[in-house]
Amino acid sequence: MCILIVDDSEMNRLVLHALLEEEGSQEIVLADSAMEASRLLGLETGEPLIDPSLILMDIMMPGVDGIQACKRIKNQPRYKDTPVIVVTALTDSKYLEEAFAAGAHDYILKPIKKIELLARVKATLSLKEELDKRKKREQEILEELTIARKVQQSVLSLPLNTSDLSIDAAYVPSELLSGDMYYWTRLDQDRYGIAILDIVGHGVSASLISMSVRSLLLDLIGRITEPVAVIEQLNSFMWKMFNCNSSLRIQYFTCLYMVVDMHRKVLEYVNAGHPPGLIIQDKAVYQLDRTAVPVGVRPQIDVKKNLYSFQPPTDILLFTDGLVEEPGRSIKEGIKRLSRIFQENREGNPKEITSGILRDYIQENRKIIDDICLISIKIP
Repeated sequence: MCILIVDDSEMNRLVLHALLEEEGSQEIVLADSAMEASRLLGLETGEPLIDPSLILMDIMMPGVDGIQACKRIKNQPRYKDTPVIVVTALTDSKYLEEAFAAGAHDYILKPIKKIELLARVKATLSLKEELDKRKKREQEILEELTIARKVQQSVLSLPLNTSDLSIDAAYVPSELLSGDMYYWTRLDQDRYGIAILDIVGHGVSASLISMSVRSLLLDLIGRITEPVAVIEQLNSFMWKMFNCNSSLRIQYFTCLYMVVDMHRKVLEYVNAGHPPGLIIQDKAVYQLDRTAVPVGVRPQIDVKKNLYSFQPPTDILLFTDGLVEEPGRSIKEGIKRLSRIFQENREGNPKEITSGILRDYIQENRKIIDDICLISIKIP
């Protein structure tokens, strides 16, 4: 570990150097002024010559004093976690307060006492070492989460464009990983299965559950097309896997699953505790309201299927609650506002519709506070 000693007194520099070297410190760098320290640290050039684990800084120095130097060093992102111990003969608490306000970690009074110096230096270096280990681990976790995010997004359904229907989606997690998920597939020549779900919570646990549910959903929709049966199977899975014998919090998700039948011009859907889907026909907006409680809340779920007849052209919007839940505004108000924005953007294709809605949301809120997922379905 490198220790930088900054003091305009040669005697003080030599004393500190000797005491630290005697204790076993191998790399000790001396600077006779704040300007020399600045040069060594690369504060002006951005090209440091050393990477200290600790800085011992005298307060009273000509030109730039130790407090000013400490402030300049701490203003550099590179050194925000580098501890600075001020070494001073000043006993006035005002100077110590200024030093701590500038970012100093600790202080040592002159004349220097060997035991005190070595104890404070050892404690500070140990703390710095632990901090470095934590930062390294956090970086490793961040890299792992970034990979996990790419994996999660790689399984999302790709845009679908056929002669009678087109689908696209937008997916904006509030953290690296999200509990929101969507899936669609063509069931046969005339029917399409479309699902959107929102796992309770955020982050790693929610994303893992969403991936597990998505895998099951892929298998279920391949075997079962009836919306009620699909939701019942998902509920059985959630209850047995996460809630049946668990003393932890209940894991559940909201879901809207629909089958679009182009031959019959009918939507068959189940809404398990999810925000209502929106449908635009003849400039009027209709809602696909809830028909069941969220999935996983109970061992058995009482599911009701609703039917909605449509005539082209029809636009459908499915979304998670992150798009309509805002501080100071009710969900009802959020849905009403979303309905208006949906109408304003409906002339575009599904990608343009989702982009327009998100653009308006970000302009209004400026910050993503919850996972957001929305699906635009256009039936020309």
